[in-house]
Amino acid sequence: MKKLLPFIMLTILLSVSLGFPNQSVAQNTTAEVKAQASVEFVGDWPADAQVAFQAAADIWAQALQPQSPLYIRAIWSSSPFPGTPGSFGYFMEVSFNLYVGTPLLPVAGASYPKQLSNELQNIESDADDAFSIQVNPHRNWYFGLDGNTPSDQYDFVTYALRTIGLGIGFNSRVFFSAQEDTAGWGSAANPQFTTYYIYDHFLINQAGQPLLNNDSIPNHSKTFRNQLVDGQVFINSELARAENGGAFPAIDIIDPETATSLDGSNIYLTGFLSETAFPAGTPDGLMTPTIEMGEAIHTIGPVTTGILQEFGWNSSPTILRDSAIFDTSADNGQGFDLWSIVSDPRYDDDELTLSISDVADGTAGATVNGGRYLATNDSWTGTLTFSLNVENPDGKMTSSTVTIQFANLNQKIYLPATLR
Repeated sequence: MKKLLPFIMLTILLSVSLGFPNQSVAQNTTAEVKAQASVEFVGDWPADAQVAFQAAADIWAQALQPQSPLYIRAIWSSSPFPGTPGSFGYFMEVSFNLYVGTPLLPVAGASYPKQLSNELQNIESDADDAFSIQVNPHRNWYFGLDGNTPSDQYDFVTYALRTIGLGIGFNSRVFFSAQEDTAGWGSAANPQFTTYYIYDHFLINQAGQPLLNNDSIPNHSKTFRNQLVDGQVFINSELARAENGGAFPAIDIIDPETATSLDGSNIYLTGFLSETAFPAGTPDGLMTPTIEMGEAIHTIGPVTTGILQEFGWNSSPTILRDSAIFDTSADNGQGFDLWSIVSDPRYDDDELTLSISDVADGTAGATVNGGRYLATNDSWTGTLTFSLNVENPDGKMTSSTVTIQFANLNQKIYLPATLR
């Protein structure tokens, strides 16, 4: 593991008290968990509540596959965190530490959840890195693991899953100003405080433009506020887009006229996906603002998984393109550079192991040279289809069918002449 670099630690408080339907997506919570979730239970937890929370933590550990255990401090108390307004209206509340950007993280300017920043820097997390979740026992909870939640109870595993999701990355520093008709990121009260989260880095508008660090959409401006229209802000994740029918997933935009400010000046986005785009009963209904009585979601949806992988959790190598044209006339004797179509957020290209299999045309003599170049027999041209396998040092592998067309693009073509 690498040494821990100097960092700034921020503690953020987020209330979850949203109102809620009557539809159940029952899922199996008993799948074998390979990764570990380490939960410190604080307070007088009932045994069935403790089992349900641990089940939710284990589901996330299975989905994230962290190198270190996923550390969570779970508090059974109805008292809100210090400085947080509210009383018994909330269901669960999460606070977590953020690691402020370093050039060693994929997005140097963004703040990452502490345990994710450790993952990306190969730093071992420990109990000191845990984020805390406070549970209100005065809700009508259903603690069963079967997803058969009665219509007059709230499914505890579902709420725990969603609240853990907020702690591992689904949260935002984008705000509406409660005092001015503007919006931006960081803090409305202090324009010099421009911290943003990794979630915010991926926000785009309908035109595909990034909302942050965009000269045409200034921070702390009416222009920025005009961008925050429900159904018109998306997560720029190609991994999630591939799981969402080719569309970038829409996020939830709260109504600033009805939302409650946490600090008297800012009304922050929730970090949730759009309820309209991902309603109850759909695979990605978990990380949305509405979880009603009787609704049970015990799995992490494919769009949600794609977003978290984009942030860096459980990151496997990515094959960026499944086809390309290689100009053999420009070949320097090495072949097609496979590094041009692979990527991994944690590792440099030279740390990846590349291999090919299931080559459709055996006459091509295709091999991988120098761990990087796809070479064929001398002067071979044609279309080569094969399985490209990419493995990173964590042992995580991605395989995909790739087609490379080997063609001499500089070859002169002589057309027959007609003599008169």
